[in-house]
Amino acid sequence: MLPPPPPPPSNGAAFLRRALSGDWSGALRAAVWPLVFLTALAFALAVPGYGQDMSDDDAVGFGDRFQITLALVLQGVGGELEAETSRTDRSDDIGPGEDWDSAQPGEDSYGYEPTLSEQLGVATSSIELIPFTVTAGWLLTLYAGLRLLRNRHRRRLAAGATGAAAPGTGPPAGPWAGAAPWTKGATSGLEAALRVGLLVTAGVLVLALFAQPTIQGVELSSGVPFAVLGALLMSVVLSAVVLARDEHTGWLAARPGLQALTRACGTALRAMTFALALCSVVLLIVYTQLDEFDEGGSLYGEDFPATLTVLLLLLNLGVAGLGLSWGAPVEAEFSSRLRPEEEALGLSELGDLVGSWAVAGTLAVGAVSVLFLGVLAARRHERRAEQLLAGGLFLGLFLLLAGIGGYGMTQGGSYRGGETMHVGTAIPDALLFGTVWVAGGLLAGALLVTLLRPPTAPR
Repeated sequence: MLPPPPPPPSNGAAFLRRALSGDWSGALRAAVWPLVFLTALAFALAVPGYGQDMSDDDAVGFGDRFQITLALVLQGVGGELEAETSRTDRSDDIGPGEDWDSAQPGEDSYGYEPTLSEQLGVATSSIELIPFTVTAGWLLTLYAGLRLLRNRHRRRLAAGATGAAAPGTGPPAGPWAGAAPWTKGATSGLEAALRVGLLVTAGVLVLALFAQPTIQGVELSSGVPFAVLGALLMSVVLSAVVLARDEHTGWLAARPGLQALTRACGTALRAMTFALALCSVVLLIVYTQLDEFDEGGSLYGEDFPATLTVLLLLLNLGVAGLGLSWGAPVEAEFSSRLRPEEEALGLSELGDLVGSWAVAGTLAVGAVSVLFLGVLAARRHERRAEQLLAGGLFLGLFLLLAGIGGYGMTQGGSYRGGETMHVGTAIPDALLFGTVWVAGGLLAGALLVTLLRPPTAPR
């Protein structure tokens, strides 16, 4: 008497087995695109000398510059740039006419007594910045690789080449043949998405580990855990959307609620892409008309190209510009143990600095953005509830981008204490004014589509 057949594997185990034994070569072809993009962009940014005298002993060479720029571009996938300086010799801090005893850090006139790490000269600083231009380029190159992989898979299906079983996934031999359902199922797209995501994450991990130089006593870190987690999430989600689209069309059609949510997400993404592209183009045109652009000036000194900075942060500026066009100001907060400061740039300040024409143009950009959203929602969705859902997703996506798209810097361990700075859109104002603008755009778009729709022909 034969023993009972082994229990079939669980759905999760079977899925992982098929994913790990699938086509890794095709996944590698798709995963290499975003990795090449990050490497090529960091290489291009490291080529300029940024005004350095290469004959100077303190000049930063190309290899170190490449590691620095690689750490910078990895912020586009979620990395965090941190710098730490450790120094026990504080003789350089002694000013003229001071002796060592008078230069020792003790309790100052403000009553602040530095910590031991501050007395030893240990300083840390971190930059919180996600360059959306790098993120968009990374996603576009990954999307291009995924499209090629999906088209290759479609051609294989059309040629009938997918009927052969993958190595190791065939039915077991012996008397239990056919006792368990060893068929591949309808998850090949998700399996390929997992393979692509793992390869992309492994490549980002290698780049993040490499982008940690130590230059002149300053240790730079690219935030390896955050970069790996961001790359994994974005690559798996985008791969699943692109590769599993065909095989889940029928599954979504049987679930009207989930299908409506998917279509609303597509509408919100299209409208946000248009809005950010419009704001970025307008800002770029305005920047080219400035005197600093004509004179080859710089934001951070004459040796640092301002145009390069503007291009890297163009989409971040577009997010801030979209919020400003709705009335949400751009706030700058600087705080330390001695002096907290706050400044804001709103429509009134913009009118005082530039003129009333700038305020009118900014409002026009905001109106065109929400009107495009309203027209697109009215054309793609018949039900008013789906149009409102698309508008809500559009506003939520904007708030997310505004929340993570600002610039923040933290410095700690200095003699006077830590300092923090943050520049970004005011989220409460963006939520309030954005709700009003999006609601108005949905109503105006629906009305415009109704007025321009040709009348129904009489029967």
